[in-house]
Amino acid sequence: MTIVHKGMGKIVEGILRYQKTIQGEILPIFREILDKPAPKMAIVTGIDSRIVVSRLLQAQPGTFFFIRSPGGFIPKFESSETSVASGTPAALELACVNNNANTIVVLGHSDSRPINMLYDMKDNLDSQASNNPSALKKWLILNGRDSVTKFKEFESSGFNKCLTFSEGHPNQFQAYIDPENQFSIRDKFSMINTLKQLKNVNNYNFLKDKIAKNLLRGYALWTDIRTNDIYMFSYKEKRFIKIDESTYNDLYKECDTIQ
Repeated sequence: MTIVHKGMGKIVEGILRYQKTIQGEILPIFREILDKPAPKMAIVTGIDSRIVVSRLLQAQPGTFFFIRSPGGFIPKFESSETSVASGTPAALELACVNNNANTIVVLGHSDSRPINMLYDMKDNLDSQASNNPSALKKWLILNGRDSVTKFKEFESSGFNKCLTFSEGHPNQFQAYIDPENQFSIRDKFSMINTLKQLKNVNNYNFLKDKIAKNLLRGYALWTDIRTNDIYMFSYKEKRFIKIDESTYNDLYKECDTIQ
């Protein structure tokens, strides 16, 4: 009996639909950027199949570098001597050093399965790290420990404290997490994790010079997958603000004007 792998079958069907519908429309764009791709942004996010980043951001081919991993982590990178090479730092170097991208965007979201898993382990990370053979859990504990620490700081304040990220760094910033109390505790945890990854951008040795010279800047977005609303972290307002017609002008003005 022949076994049909339905997942791959969907991919083949999708390629055929692409050829029949939009291939002709976007082929001129591919030809234009073939020899001179110049993406200016790197988007760092998770691997959730529900987050179709190119659709959310209405991205044309050649616009962004996409960097994805479980949880959308940007691993801490204190120095090249002590850090272990991994895909995300290598991708950031490719995007921002080799190709001069000037914007890094961390995109978090609600109901992230890896981040929910990290939340469930938050009170026993050490025992989980020593006794669990799961590659996923080890990845989450290694890269999510700081997010747990920051969340517990927030939790101990009664979920009211203004949190500080990148303490002591020239790019230190503060954040109020869901001050209107619209979201669940797990969503608040996800927002904190998103901002911790934004903070980690500041620690990369190969990015520090560009950041200091204002040639590179990091931003954070967070999306509620239940509504598909997207929120941008405002350094000025110190919180995530929903992007819509009423907030667009102020948020756009806050964006860096690097060309």
